[in-house]
This record gives sequence, C-alpha cells and structure tokens, in this order.
Amino acid sequence: MIYRIKNGLVLLIALLSFSLNAQQIDSPIPPKNFASGVLENGMHYYVLHNEEPKERASFYFAQNVGSVLENDTQRGLAHFLEHMAFNGTQNFKDKEMLEYLEKNGMKFGSEINAFTSFDETVYNINQVPVTNEKLLDSVLLILHDWSGYLSLTDAEIDNERGVINEEWRSRNTAGFRANSKVWLDGFLKDSKYSKRMPIGLMDVVNNFEYDELRDYYKRWYRPDQQAVVVVGDVDVKGLEAKIKKVFSSIPLKKDLPERPVFDVPIAAEFVYINSTDKELGEPSLQYFVKRTPLDLSVVEKIKEDITGSFASYILNNRFSELVLEKNCPVLGVGFGVQKFVRPLEVLSLNARPKKDSLLSGLKYIVKEYNRFAEFGATPEELAR
Repeated sequence: MIYRIKNGLVLLIALLSFSLNAQQIDSPIPPKNFASGVLENGMHYYVLHNEEPKERASFYFAQNVGSVLENDTQRGLAHFLEHMAFNGTQNFKDKEMLEYLEKNGMKFGSEINAFTSFDETVYNINQVPVTNEKLLDSVLLILHDWSGYLSLTDAEIDNERGVINEEWRSRNTAGFRANSKVWLDGFLKDSKYSKRMPIGLMDVVNNFEYDELRDYYKRWYRPDQQAVVVVGDVDVKGLEAKIKKVFSSIPLKKDLPERPVFDVPIAAEFVYINSTDKELGEPSLQYFVKRTPLDLSVVEKIKEDITGSFASYILNNRFSELVLEKNCPVLGVGFGVQKFVRPLEVLSLNARPKKDSLLSGLKYIVKEYNRFAEFGATPEELAR
C-alpha cells in the first residue's frame, strides 16, 4: 500500500510545483567542496565543506559493526565497547580524552557522544572549532585511537559493568518492555536481530571474561569496516591530506572474517501481538507493515525520502483533524515509515483508542489509511 501512497503523491506534488528540480538533485557536489576515498587498508573517508555554523566542524567515526555481529556469549559487547572508547586509548589515558575536549568547549553528551545499533556503531565529536589547528589534529588522533587502539584494561572494564547496568535499569520502563515485545516478536521475528538487542543481556555484561571483549574488538574494529566523516567549515583538501596521513598507517590484519549480512524474513500471514505490562497506563494500538528496503541510488533515495515525508506530513495532519470528530473511536494517531534495521522497513500506524474501542479503533485507522493510499491527498491538503 505504501507504494500507492508515494506514487500518487509524486504526481500531485509535481503538478503543484512542489517537486524538487531534478537537474539540481542529479548534479554532483562541486569537487572543491567534497572529497572521499578509500585508503589502502580499506578505510573510507568523506569530507564535506559546509559553512553553517561558521568556523565549526563535526567529526564522525562510523563502524560497520553492531549487536547483530555478537555471538551468544557476547550479547551486549558491541554496546559495551562503545562505552569503553571513552575510558582510555593509546594516546589518551583514562579520561584524558574527555578532559581535553571539554577544556576546548565540547561537552560529553551534547557535543561528544556515540550510539550502538543492530547494524552499526557511530561516534561523534561536534562543534569543533576549526581555527585551532592543534585541536583538529587531536580530534583526528582520537578517531585514530577509536579504530583499533582502545586500552580495554581490566579495571576499566569492571568499572563500566555498573554503568551499563544502570543504563539498562533506566531504560527498563513499562513502555520499553512493551515495545521490545513488538520489535522482537513482530518486526524482527525469526531473524538473528530478534536475539540481539543492542543493550544486551546483563548476565553477559556482568560475567564476560576480559578477553571476550578484546577478541570481539580485534575481530570487528578494523579499517575495512570503518569510515571517517567530517562535515563543516573546513579546507577540504587540507583535511583530506590529514586523514590520509593519520589513518593510512593503521594495519589491516590478515585472515579476518567477512562481515556477514543478515536478513529479516517477511511472512505473508497476519501477526497479532498482545504486549501487556502491569505498569502500563492507557492501551495503545499499533498496525504495521513490513517490507524489504528498495535498492536505490543516493539520488533516488533522496527523492523517495522527500516524497515519504510529504505523505507522512499530510496523513498525520488529516488524522489530527479526524480525531476531533465526535464519533471517532481514537484519541490520537501517528503515521510513519522507518528503516528499523538494514534489511527491514516498517510502515506503522500508532493510535490511542477510546475506552472499549480497541477493535473499532483498529478498523478505523486502517480504513483511513487505505482511503489515503487509494485516493491520495486532497487539493486543500496539498495547498497548505
């Protein structure tokens, strides 16, 4: 059904001159503003000049490594490694890295952070003043150390176990538990992803041997699975030269395994999930449709995303008006499409039904969604 929504909106938007200028989209970024390449060790790099904000740049270190690569005795170690990246490296002992960056105006949590997902782990250092050449060099050195030079001392590993436990406790809300059941038994059913939530198992976190973490690190944190990304008010060619100098010397070890790719099966049958928790308040409904993401070029993906954004915006506006009607069986509805993991896209309708209106609420939101899929947006909705 999502195809019909998007195809219809493409035509309507084009007729009303809301579509993007195809020539502009298909034009490459001027070479002076962008540089990319692959080093001999397999590491990718991307540098993009952007003057907003002035004299600032954001640095990202992307690892093609997530929780889906863990084995059964490692559940939670991808996320654990993310934490350990801030607890000492070859060139920055203990908390020296954070102390140095904070001394230069960047705060942990806002400008300095990281995330671990099923498929990747990404570190970021944002709002770096580009007029400080020494600072730029130091930030690149931090990214260099994240590649393969974490200290991973016994003491720091033990210290971090408690931090991970506290993070797990803070997330372990009734809403998270209910959503997890939907994600694992619905979205990710019958796939390896369904047994690899990034937070992991606390029994593993509390008891893994030190070398289990180090072995995982050596196996997967390697240049052929990494990328340096810099976006900001920088001299592109100059920064490209620095990246080559700093990262080309990182060796790629031999006889390492290929990075496997995983699928999420999409069954034809309707799946019903009753996700309950005694701490939950009012009930909610979620109707979702799964599909394998389309294999699109970068330009095609941009067009697809923009079209999808229009569809979501218009349909959510429509729902916000429909729920005000007296006989509407739901109090609120949200529509969206997200790439949940690499091999899976999920279209979802989330609703808060009125009392004793679970079934009628479900029928209502699906009926209105199908109406939009078949007939598209009205001229008035597009004109807003």
